Amino acid sequence: MKFLVSTGRIDDKYSTYMTYFYPESLSRNDMVFLLSVFEKRTKEPSYLLDDPATVISRIPLHYFSQLEALNYSLFETLINDYGDQKKYAEKTNRLVKCLKENKQGGFVVEYSRRLENLSVDENWQSMQRLVAFLGWAWRSFFADVSPSIFLKPFHNAFLARIGEDERRTKNLDDASITIFVHSISNDSKFFSEPFYDNNIAAGLKFCGVKFVSIDTDSAWRDSLRLAYQNNSYVINRDNIETMLELFYDNVPAVDWNTANYSAIMSEPGSPLAKYVNANIDDYITIILAECNGVIMDTAENVVLLLNNENIAQDKKVEYITFLQTTIEKLDDIISTDLWQPLLKNPTAVEYSPENILAYFDRCLESDFDDVLIEYLNRQERSFIILGKDSSSLISDTQKEFFEAVIRAIDLSDEIYGMFVELIFWSHANFNVEGLSLEKIGHLGNAGVIQMNADTLKFIRAQYPNYTQDFILQNFGAYIDLISEGELYVRDEVLAILDCEIEDSMKIDLLNAANDVFSVKSKDFPEMNKNYSDLLIAHILGNNFDERDLRYLLANYSAFKSQAQKAVLSITIDNMHTLLQEVSSCDRKLIVAMLESNNIDVEYKRELFQELAPTASDDEIKQWLPLINNNEFIVLFDENKRPRFDDVPWNRVLLDLFKGRKLIEDWHLHQNTQKLHITRGRVVTALARKRHD
Repeated sequence: MKFLVSTGRIDDKYSTYMTYFYPESLSRNDMVFLLSVFEKRTKEPSYLLDDPATVISRIPLHYFSQLEALNYSLFETLINDYGDQKKYAEKTNRLVKCLKENKQGGFVVEYSRRLENLSVDENWQSMQRLVAFLGWAWRSFFADVSPSIFLKPFHNAFLARIGEDERRTKNLDDASITIFVHSISNDSKFFSEPFYDNNIAAGLKFCGVKFVSIDTDSAWRDSLRLAYQNNSYVINRDNIETMLELFYDNVPAVDWNTANYSAIMSEPGSPLAKYVNANIDDYITIILAECNGVIMDTAENVVLLLNNENIAQDKKVEYITFLQTTIEKLDDIISTDLWQPLLKNPTAVEYSPENILAYFDRCLESDFDDVLIEYLNRQERSFIILGKDSSSLISDTQKEFFEAVIRAIDLSDEIYGMFVELIFWSHANFNVEGLSLEKIGHLGNAGVIQMNADTLKFIRAQYPNYTQDFILQNFGAYIDLISEGELYVRDEVLAILDCEIEDSMKIDLLNAANDVFSVKSKDFPEMNKNYSDLLIAHILGNNFDERDLRYLLANYSAFKSQAQKAVLSITIDNMHTLLQEVSSCDRKLIVAMLESNNIDVEYKRELFQELAPTASDDEIKQWLPLINNNEFIVLFDENKRPRFDDVPWNRVLLDLFKGRKLIEDWHLHQNTQKLHITRGRVVTALARKRHD
């Protein structure tokens, strides 16, 4: 008995012995394998069994926990049974447990490789059964055995089975699915062979396989098209470019880096467009990383992206930063939070009244912010927002906009002026501080600041360098204000008198001032102010400063005709001063006084009497007719001996001539009762000398 057992003829239970004597007995070949299992003598898994089903039936359950039970023929039989009758289900589960516990995934892998020797159809069917078996019996298979070591037919069979019924993914645990998907996703040559079953593509979809890269040189177009339609690829630059090139009918001639979304949306109903839009946030992340700081999508597609609620706000802002496309209408962008970034971009928004007013109305409360000011300053031009001819057409928003313009101290002077020119209403209560001199000048030129007591005081206090221009721009109103007296400022008026404006305006100013003004230059006391003849004449006639009197007497010749008339009139009114200052008086003024018909001859003679001692002979000759004493001119002729009526004034004159040595003496002749002169030798000699 021991001999029979040791030589393999029978086992200790006699079951082997009995097989030799009953029908359906094991072949010797199968008996050898059976004994190897019983005696724990491992046979190669490839050991070929004649009747695997009978062998399985003869092996007790507990032996399937041994590695010696691993045999490809036996394993295939168990797989087929598990998919049909499940007659050996308990033994199969025990064997699978052995494989798992002993980490014998390689056994299954090698089994799958041996199926490659079958015909295509047989191979496919066997792979299908293997995959189904693993799904039923070994749910953690891919977590225990790396799928990367399997050949592609195994992967395809697995995917086809899942594609046939998505619910079959539940036969595997999550870890196995994750590992399988990761392994497949990194196979760039997955499409190098045609799909045996279209369910493979569905399996890719149901498992969530996303290929990181695709080797287009080796890819079968039809297989890849199925994956394209099911979005079985990662959204990245290379994959998107591949799908555009392979599956778009007419790819726009645009730079992938700068206008990729526009290229995709050239076929908005395509699987690629739908896939990208379903994963738009991830897509934008890729675009921002790949665009090299330049985005030139069409305006239509820019609007689509910026209005997409599935894109993170910070990514939209970064997208705008790179944008070089111009959006026509700002309010096409739903989120006003994006309007600031758009305006910060020099080219992103068309410069139009509608866009600026929209931003002002919806993003600002009352004043411009730095973004709008910078945007406007960049344009170097204004725009027609309203018409001056029809104030009734201006909206509240438009008026508020221009009110904000007035307060926008940081606008460039040029842009400020362009906008201010469009304002057709004025401000009675102007109180904007901090404007540049040029800006305040623009407001004045446009008539925006109304001249009244309050605005004049404000301009004087806040814009002293502009005050004079403000006055000249509103001269009539200013005249009315200072004529009341309270707002009159002498230095202000003096400064205006020095301006190059019409004399009529200066005269109106002098009349309103009701003050006296000097015509003598402050810097050069010996000179007149640089006033016109007409203005000086008016000042002397209406605003005369009496402190100028002696200057007028001494500088009569420096004045022109109208002013000289005024000086003469003043001199006539101040004869007592003239007589006191006669020695320093302008000789032309003396002549004018003597020639004047407005002075009595007695005053003229008194003036002559003061001047004669120091006057020249020619002056005496010139003046004598002017005082009605033309007859005394003969005294200059040494050969003449004239006689004069005995009146007091003639005696005075003869004394003057005697003092000038023109006559030696004079006396009253008793017979003629005339005043006679005498000439001595010395006097005659002096007369000749004067004549020579």
